[in-house]
Amino acid sequence: MSIVRIAKLAGVSTATVSRVLNERDVVSDATVAKVRQAMKHIGYQPPPPGSRRGPKAHLHAQLEHRAIAFLWTASEKPMLQRNGDVVPKETADEFSWPGGEEPAETLTGHALLQGAAAALRKHRIALTVDYLYHAGCLPAIIENQKVDGLVIHGPEPEESLVAKLRQVPSVWLLSSGATTWGDRVQPNHRAVGRKSLEYFASKDCRNVCCITYRPTGQGIRYHTERADAFGMHARMRQISCVVLGADMDEPADSQGLFALAETLVGQFLSLTPRPGGLFVANNLGYYIHEHLRRRGVEPMKDVLYICGDREVVYQHMEPEPAKIDIHSHEIGRLAVELLIVRLANPDVPPINLMVEPTLIIPGTRY
Repeated sequence: MSIVRIAKLAGVSTATVSRVLNERDVVSDATVAKVRQAMKHIGYQPPPPGSRRGPKAHLHAQLEHRAIAFLWTASEKPMLQRNGDVVPKETADEFSWPGGEEPAETLTGHALLQGAAAALRKHRIALTVDYLYHAGCLPAIIENQKVDGLVIHGPEPEESLVAKLRQVPSVWLLSSGATTWGDRVQPNHRAVGRKSLEYFASKDCRNVCCITYRPTGQGIRYHTERADAFGMHARMRQISCVVLGADMDEPADSQGLFALAETLVGQFLSLTPRPGGLFVANNLGYYIHEHLRRRGVEPMKDVLYICGDREVVYQHMEPEPAKIDIHSHEIGRLAVELLIVRLANPDVPPINLMVEPTLIIPGTRY
């Protein structure tokens, strides 16, 4: 059996084939299916992982407590009720939610936590889920130094907490959080922009449009990376690209999101010639979809439309738009695997792992 042959048939790397053969938890279900289909095509039946020759995976870290905490940090944004208007959870992006129970209730947060829990069960390590609201709320398991490591989601907390958290090996989830300490697992947001442009190009779109927000003072946001990559690849392919919203700040509530989407749709429909592909890099996807329909424009029929991340797009949207799967479950699982590597190798430089996204096209398998 040639692992190179299987990798070529599946369109993946030989390292990915090896991970599938050894039943590692860091490969997406879609990729596993492609590798298994390639093995079936050449008639290869792999033996159980434990019976194969070669090095076996072992947990080398000596865990004192066999316990890891999954922490949600408090957001700098206002709470869910803004000016009496409750923001719908479905519009949340990876930066929009405060600490407390709300993040775990979003589909993205739920998938991250499920992935981490699955990996910890495999290693027989206990999981504690807790929240950081303010300086006086450090969880007892951390205060009493009864935890081996941390998986953290959200912005970096205030300085008084950082000093204590930095004493514990940590992995940050997604794009927010500290930039000077800890490891990270996040989606490859530039690949989101690239794949979106490639899809439009494959449909012979020579005029495209990207909707984003103004970059913020806190650093590069996920939508900034996506929009930048989308525009760069459009230029490389000599495809005309118009960017809307780059001079506008993100609204503070759902009413503002709805109004901004209406403005941007009006600008989009006034473009001449009208772009054949529309990519929403930020969390306005649902609202843009609604205003397009109100103006008599059918997404995916009158304009090819990539709406946003799978976890934050309403599932009942009609007609169904294209969307992005950032593989939140795999990100959660991979964060735990990375944390275990860190515990076994405390002196290696910081590690930042990127997870490849998948573009989901209506009516196709993924």
